[in-house]
Amino acid sequence: FNPHNIKTPNEHKIKNKTSKSSAIMTESTNNLKWIGDGSEGGKLDVAEGEGKSADPNTNSTITFASATRGTPFNIRLDDDATASYYEVKVTKMSKEAPLGVGLVTADGFQPGWETNGYFYNGNITNGSAGLIIGFGDHIKEGDVVGVHQKRSNIGEDDNTPKCNIIFYLNGRCLDAGFSVDDNNEKFYPCLHISGNATVSFSIPPSPTIFEREQKVNSHGDPYSGDWAIEQAFLGPGLSELPIANRNSRFIVSFEKVDATSSASAVQYQLAI
Repeated sequence: FNPHNIKTPNEHKIKNKTSKSSAIMTESTNNLKWIGDGSEGGKLDVAEGEGKSADPNTNSTITFASATRGTPFNIRLDDDATASYYEVKVTKMSKEAPLGVGLVTADGFQPGWETNGYFYNGNITNGSAGLIIGFGDHIKEGDVVGVHQKRSNIGEDDNTPKCNIIFYLNGRCLDAGFSVDDNNEKFYPCLHISGNATVSFSIPPSPTIFEREQKVNSHGDPYSGDWAIEQAFLGPGLSELPIANRNSRFIVSFEKVDATSSASAVQYQLAI
């Protein structure tokens, strides 16, 4: 086969810590308002972000939790002046608590699994089902996750304006997880947790890289990382195996395995 580093976006379409209500709304001293999805027992607390250089209008520390494990609690920013890019840094998260970071419309913001949005949690998900498995590493404490909505992209198959929703992990662009028709619908930052977490929310300058960047590996070899299969060949005659269509992406990842014996052969772990 002839592998090349991934460069093309994936396209998926899917249609004062004074709490006014533990699951509905909190108002912080910085005037940023976050609302919960109404799930019974969901907890949400918002405080002004830390740091002398923090902009009080765009920086918050958010602690939120679901009532029970297995049933997620969703929160979103309730601000129509939302920027095109935001980041969250995970400062604390309960063990094995899947955290989703993404965007949602006002109509798509619903209790628990009923929320229908655009999320990254290691996979690409709409809030209830995985759409692309293994899109990146699962989110953990210390990670910084970014979400960018890049509008006015013309689609490959027609002239319909598109909005690409692009995800970033620790400064590395993971590519577009979604490409949706751009109807000028408002998207709101949204977080999705089954468990509890504390994150720092901020609105830094928008990124300038919009295509997947090769994962930096510590082995110093040219093979570890993510690859997209563009051509495949089968049989002793090496006849070409057709790839379904030009929008399909068959992604494999190689990671060098540390030697466990004196064998000279180099071994790699393959993930599809």
